[in-house]
Amino acid sequence: MKRLNKITSADEGTSKLTEALDGLKDDFDYIISGLEKLDRSGAEASNDGLIIAEGLQASLQETIDKIAQSI
Repeated sequence: MKRLNKITSADEGTSKLTEALDGLKDDFDYIISGLEKLDRSGAEASNDGLIIAEGLQASLQETIDKIAQSI
């Protein structure tokens, strides 16, 4: 019985990761669309978008480094 519980837990973890990945994909689509809209909205909005994009890029690089260390 104990072994069955461990297998179930592993399956649930994979399911949660899959759900998180789906949410991330939706979030990234929203981010890209928003940044594209800022780019089309004029110089000031475009500058705001650049600041946001640069911050996101820095955060993504940190995440990439964490993933590389875990693999």
